[in-house]
Amino acid sequence: MMNPSAYKSIMYEALIEMLNQNKISFTANYDNKGYLTVFDVDQELIDKETARITEKLKKQKVTGKEFEDKLKEELNKV
Repeated sequence: MMNPSAYKSIMYEALIEMLNQNKISFTANYDNKGYLTVFDVDQELIDKETARITEKLKKQKVTGKEFEDKLKEELNKV
């Protein structure tokens, strides 16, 4: 039988590398409180607001990375 703790440093190194390569992302910033806060999401509302914000940004001719950033920023307000 193999002890899982023997692989702990390897797993952490792999996790750090995946985070550095943006292969793993989190939906919100960690608030350093020692626990994760999970919210219930009204997916119907999110979809509706995403469509509304997308149309607004298209009318403003926003594209690319700026579009993604502004969409994310507006959705965070919802």
